[in-house]
Amino acid sequence: MKVCTIARWIAPALLLATGMATPDSVSAQLSALRQAAQSSGSVAPPVVENPGTIPGTPVPEANLEAANLLPLAPVLLYGVEEQYRGAAQPDGSYRLESQADESNIKFFYADNPRDTYGRREIRANFEFDGSGSAGMIYGYQQNPIQYYLFLLDANETFRVLERTAEGFSEVINMSVEGGKKHELVLRENGSEVQISLNGQNMISLSNDRTGMGAVGLATIGAGTFHFRKFEILTLRN
Repeated sequence: MKVCTIARWIAPALLLATGMATPDSVSAQLSALRQAAQSSGSVAPPVVENPGTIPGTPVPEANLEAANLLPLAPVLLYGVEEQYRGAAQPDGSYRLESQADESNIKFFYADNPRDTYGRREIRANFEFDGSGSAGMIYGYQQNPIQYYLFLLDANETFRVLERTAEGFSEVINMSVEGGKKHELVLRENGSEVQISLNGQNMISLSNDRTGMGAVGLATIGAGTFHFRKFEILTLRN
């Protein structure tokens, strides 16, 4: 399958310049969400988005050895960037170490040809240690900015967060069985996307923002995140 891979980096200044978000509006929404999260015992959505690598940054061919994550290999972080350190592993997997707090999100994404939208199956195998969260970014579009985050927290909670130009909202927050190794699967059927974690169906979404957009891996907060596989399959009609 041919996968078109792209990298994007959204600087805070760019977000402000394009009117996609303002510190006051985002902070106010997150403050309200944080208060609701505290009363429900859940963790508040992230504040700082730190996606991918800066456009134009050369990626040495040697760094493409993260073969198990081939759609994302050209945009993964190799080396040190602020509070993050990333490296491909000898077995073809990828390791990301983060010292960021829970207000920081890091993600890497790849797009597909539009004729594959609505019939993709996206799989990620991962494990992590620390206080953060790990999972996928789905349906990423830049203008206007929108995407979903499907995340497993260290406290054995599965969350779905939605990002729009207005800010973050929490779609679902539910307890799950613990474990060390995890498999997250997203399967599209037109605009409907079914999400399963470790073989258990978690949620199904369908609206005018699903069944399209770029997909990839995401983390929030601190920890050592080990992504063993990421693949995008095109399903038959």
